[in-house]
Amino acid sequence: MTVDSKKGRDNTNSTGSSSDFAKILDAIANQRWFFFKNNDAILFDANTALIWANLDYFPYQKDDGKEYFSTTFYKEVRDLISKKNYGDWGDFNDWRIPTHDELWNMIWNRTFPFQKGNHWRINDKYSWCVIYNGSLAGKDLDDGGANTDISDSRMVNVLPCSSKLVPNHFSGTAQEILNIFKSNGLIPIFDDDEINKLYNEMLIKPPQNKKSASNFDCQTILDKYDVEAVDKSAIRYYEAVLSVVDELLATLPENDTSKAVADKKRKLSFVKDQAESFFQRLDEINTGYDSIRELAKLESEPRTSFAFLVESLTRIIKN
Repeated sequence: MTVDSKKGRDNTNSTGSSSDFAKILDAIANQRWFFFKNNDAILFDANTALIWANLDYFPYQKDDGKEYFSTTFYKEVRDLISKKNYGDWGDFNDWRIPTHDELWNMIWNRTFPFQKGNHWRINDKYSWCVIYNGSLAGKDLDDGGANTDISDSRMVNVLPCSSKLVPNHFSGTAQEILNIFKSNGLIPIFDDDEINKLYNEMLIKPPQNKKSASNFDCQTILDKYDVEAVDKSAIRYYEAVLSVVDELLATLPENDTSKAVADKKRKLSFVKDQAESFFQRLDEINTGYDSIRELAKLESEPRTSFAFLVESLTRIIKN
């Protein structure tokens, strides 16, 4: 399907650098919707980090092609979602009906891959199940707006979503989205096939070439980042820190319960906690009255250079 995937995405992480890693970040910053090579059942909204069911696979209508009934408070819909969660459909077990705001935010600019038909229809169907005032109802997508034309007696089609991948304090930057893909083992499909090849070469390593903790190279990590740009921005700095820590943790054996490995994980986790604390404080400041002054204080807090930090972290892994 053809998608205008640039709509609704910011370019916060676009560095303008010619490095291959910067090209990947630029591509992420300019694409909203992602399907995955290793999970056909889902698609990802980079604006919200919500996962949505791929309607090529999800039974959004009943087997007979009819919509789900509204009787008994949409029991058919509730049974469907329970069944899919029990069976870990698409490797997720927290599927839910979206709120009316979530559905409208997803469809309003018509970039959703399954937007088809008049107005804001999905797969040329106008009635879709939402949560409205805490209860299931049907939203008519022939009428614009999150709150318009919602009825609890309307037959509906079903498009569930999942919040499982939404991190705390999600800001939607390209580096943060890349971290979501990497930490959950998802291989995104880019609109540009050149980026697909580049992503595969740089980030999808064959098992036989996977670096062990003992030979991990600091420079290999630094080459993936625009170090100068990272050092200039506190937000980019801590996003990069989270990414590096996750990458280093992935080199440690999952089933190794030895004291040495546990100690390495503990030290890396301390650094990760500091980065996550930064974003928590950032969110708190952004909701406060004196945000400009407080942001200046947060930005001016001392931090070691990114290169030196990476050297220190890789030393933890090697020792």
